[in-house]
This record gives sequence, structure tokens and C-alpha cells, in this order.
Amino acid sequence: MAIMNKTIYFSLFIGVLFTSCIKDNSTMVYPESNPNFSAITITSPTERLSVDHGQEFVFTPAVTQKIESKELQYIWTANYIDSDVVGEIFSVGEGATLRYTFPKFGTYRLRLEVKNEDYSAFKTWEIDVRVYDAGYFIVGKDDAGNSNISFARSLSQTDVLEGKTLTFIPELFNKVNPEHQIKDVVAIAKSLIAYGKNDAYLHVFTKEKIYVANPNTFEIFNVIEFTKQFPGEYIEKVTIFDTYITASRIFTSKGRILSYDKAELFCYRNDAWGDLSFDNAYTNLVYGQSTNVNGDEVVIDEANSKLWVLIYYHNNSKPVNNTSGTNASQNNFGDNYRPNVYNNMDILNVFRMNGNSTYGTPTNLFTLATDRTNPLLVKFVEFTFGSSTGMTTIAENVYEASGPITYKKGAQIVPNARYSCAYYADGSNVYVWYPNNTVPNNRLPETPSFNIGSGKVITTMSVSYDMKQLYVGFYDQNSSHALKGGLYIYDCSKIGQNQSLQPDLKFENITTRPVQVLYKSNVWDKFVSN
Repeated sequence: MAIMNKTIYFSLFIGVLFTSCIKDNSTMVYPESNPNFSAITITSPTERLSVDHGQEFVFTPAVTQKIESKELQYIWTANYIDSDVVGEIFSVGEGATLRYTFPKFGTYRLRLEVKNEDYSAFKTWEIDVRVYDAGYFIVGKDDAGNSNISFARSLSQTDVLEGKTLTFIPELFNKVNPEHQIKDVVAIAKSLIAYGKNDAYLHVFTKEKIYVANPNTFEIFNVIEFTKQFPGEYIEKVTIFDTYITASRIFTSKGRILSYDKAELFCYRNDAWGDLSFDNAYTNLVYGQSTNVNGDEVVIDEANSKLWVLIYYHNNSKPVNNTSGTNASQNNFGDNYRPNVYNNMDILNVFRMNGNSTYGTPTNLFTLATDRTNPLLVKFVEFTFGSSTGMTTIAENVYEASGPITYKKGAQIVPNARYSCAYYADGSNVYVWYPNNTVPNNRLPETPSFNIGSGKVITTMSVSYDMKQLYVGFYDQNSSHALKGGLYIYDCSKIGQNQSLQPDLKFENITTRPVQVLYKSNVWDKFVSN
């Protein structure tokens, strides 16, 4: 009997024990039933994220927990995905907001773990670290020569659907390449490396150096020390084709023409030009995809009012000027064998109406000049050249202006073959000139076509590849912003219709003083006139 009672008591004890264990287990298996358990939830508007290469990625997902007072710990990790293969995991940060610059472009798997004393929650995203494919460059320079190269990527269809707007990233080149202090930028150009390929380099020409960068990531991988090779000489202007033509020319502070091999990345003395020295140069006058093009720069002998060019296969591919020719009696080639149409004139500018120029059929060039003794006497000459004829005058136009002309020497002339006109600026005014019109409608304009706004000084202009847009870079003297440089984009078809023309797009306070505006395409585009 005693044994039976003990058995009953033991059974009751075991039953109570198991009952209490089962009750406790129920709160562990189903923690939401526990009032002290704080569940965590992670949400975000999208599962796929993006950031530009070289830019800090800043991301704050929404994190909530049942008991707000409990401390949360954040652990961010990522894996690089290469051809659907997930790489090793690595830490990218801690804290509610992730701030991280991904080391290379491509796709990453981003993972967040949030935990408290009770629980851990996980969420993953895919993030695209995007390259800088097509978009707009605006190159700025401050008074000390420090460069500010800003870029805005063209909007994709997805960007437009997401409501994004075209936005410039200031100081982008310096952010991607913090180890390089880029100063005194002369020109920036994207150029193909080889025929039949879309591989290209981005060349940044400065006074003393040439930086060569990946055109999609902007990472600098080579630096050519120009002034170390040519001591006391600096880069002033550059001719470089968008095409695969490897030879490019540099006009220096000593007035020389040197060569730059953009494929092999080195500078060298140009044997054709030798050590001839000139006062000025007008560069990038031809846009063509064939090697059989000429006149890509015209250099000026100001004292003698002469234009010099190098015409391939003419005079043994040696430089000639507008008076060069053959003396029939002496059977030799030399200067002053033809009349100088610019005699006693100050040459103000040389430009080409840059239409479709392919396979050695470039459009004609124009020279604008004024008489040295009477600056109201204006002459503009249309000319061309060929391997057999040399430099040939097509038409001379001479007139006397009623007052000081609106064009000032040294100002850019930006031609637009689509509309048979040329643009130039003075202060905040933009002028439109139609040199191919009939007399007197082909003279320099006396009034501006439009004004971009009080206090804004136009510092650079260019046209889009299809010549449908005019890019106007300006410096806003009245701006209180640290960056006073901006860009306005105009519809060329509307220019000349009214003086109150407004830009289609406005970008203000995006750089310092603009020196160049360039649209960079995915692959090579060329100027076309139709």
C-alpha cells in the first residue's frame, strides 16, 4: 500500500512537472504569445537598389519592433555577384543607416541583420553599382586652377518612370580619383582606340599632364607627364578625334604643334611641323570617321596675317599657308606666290561649318578678320583646301560696320550646320550669325538673339552631336552659392525667334567657372547636318 501511494504521488509530480514544461515550451515555440518578446520587421520601398560607381551609398530601410525600448544592433554585409556566382561575404557597416562606397561596379547582394536580446531579423537586396555610360560633362576651374569635373547621367526609361530628374554630381572626377589633384584642365575628350571597336579612353588634358581614364568608371589608369618631357612648355589647345585616328595634336605655350598618340599614350615631336612657332591655333575643325581628313587645326602667324595648315599629300605633307604655291619659272614651292587675302588684317577666328564630314569630304572653313587700321572694316572669307590645290578661297565678304562689332577676339564661335549658323557670346548675350546668307544678311549681328540673365557671364558653349541643342556654360556673379557655375540647354530650332527665349533645362550651382561642356555617348557619335 505504501509503495502504491508513493507511485501515485510520483506520477502526480511527474504530471505536474511535464504540464509546467509543456506550458513553458508553448511560449518559446510561439514567441508572439510572450508579451516580453519584441519581434522585428524590416521593410523598404523596393527590393533592387542602385548607386553610381565611386559615390557613397546611403540607405535607411524602415525597421520596427514590438517593444520600442529594446536596443537594436545592425549588421550590414555584402557579396559581389559575378556571372551569377556569389562571392565571399564582407562587412560594409553597422548602424541604422548604411553609408558605404562599393569598390567596383557591378551587382552586389546586400544583407541586413537586425537583432535585439530576443530575436534576429534578416533582409536582402540586390544593388547595382552603375557605371557612367552616357551623359553630360561640365568642366569647371576656379581662380587657383583647381578643377571641378561634374557629370550627369542621361536618364534611362526606368529612371523616368521612377520620377528621377537629370542631376549633376559635382567634383565627380576628384571623388573617383582622390589621389590625383587635377588642376588647369584644358580639354576633356572621349576617343575610340581602334577601328571597328567601341573601346575608348577618356583623355583629360591639363596644362602639365594628360590623365587617361576608363570612360565608364572615370578611374584614372595612366598619367602622361607632359612638362617633364617638354620642360617649360604647357598644353594650351588640343585636336583629338572621336574616331579611331590615333594621331592627335597639341598646341603649346611655345606656339609649337606636338603630337599625342592616344592609343599608345605618349607625346612626341611632330616632324612635319618641326619647331615652327605660331601665335594661335584653332583646333578640332574636322569631325570625320576616315583617316583621309585634313585641316583638323589651323595655326596663325599674326604678324604676317597668314593661316597655316598641314594638307596630307600636298607639298610632301608639309605645312603650307594661304600664300603658298608653285613658282612656274623656278619650278619650286614656297610662300608669297599668291596674294594674301588677309593682308594688314587682324585674324579674329577660324571655324568650320561642321556638318557631315566623312571620307575626306569636309565642309568649308571660314575666317573672320578686321582691318588693323580701321576695325570697323570686316572681312570674312570662306575657304577650303585639297591635296592638289592647296588652300583655295571660295568667297570673300567685306563690309564696313556702322559701329563696334559684337564679336570680340578670342571668343568661341560654335558652328551649327543643321541651321547654317554660328553662335558666339559676349557677357550674358548669345549672338547668332548666318555667314552663308546673302548680302547683307550674312553680316555679323548687331543685336543679341537672347540673354541668359543678369549677372551671368557665358564662359563656354557647344552643340549636341545632332546639333539640335545648344549647351551654354556660365558663371553667375550674383550667386551666393560656393559653386557659381551652371549650364543651360536650349532648343536650337527656337533660337532667333524671340529675345526672351528660355532654356529647356537649367542646372545651376553645379561647378566652378565652366570651361567646357561635353556630351559623352555610349559609343562614338559624329556631327551630322540632317
